[in-house]
Amino acid sequence: MSNLKKKISALMGEFLLVYCAILPVSAVEMKQNVQVFYMDSGNIQVETVLIIHDSQMLAHSKSADIKRTYKSDGKVIAEVTLSATFGYDGEDAWVISADGSHVTYSGWSYGSEQIADSGNRARLTARLSHSGDSSIPVSLSLSCTPSGQIS
Repeated sequence: MSNLKKKISALMGEFLLVYCAILPVSAVEMKQNVQVFYMDSGNIQVETVLIIHDSQMLAHSKSADIKRTYKSDGKVIAEVTLSATFGYDGEDAWVISADGSHVTYSGWSYGSEQIADSGNRARLTARLSHSGDSSIPVSLSLSCTPSGQIS
């Protein structure tokens, strides 16, 4: 019986090695830029990070997150993220899913969110506001080309 256990263990070990060797690898690409908006209430700095997930799990699909961090006087007041998954086939590209998330700080509020997708583009619009201050428009979008390039 001990010999049978060894054979089963060896076979399971080989299976795990083969399974792990063929698992798809996911690559991540990041791009970042910074903008400053001048408002009556002070300067609002906006940092944008685009993260592209290139997964081999689903052929001809990619996911991406675009995250904007809003700062006032160096302090983070809000973080807004649009996440989308796209399909593409060399001739066309389309949105499979799109979702938004946000976090606010220091008395700022977030509202009027709308998420829309049309063709190969996903878009999030909303507003950030603070009592007595002007509101800040929020607009994030992601698009995909038929060859799978996300911007």
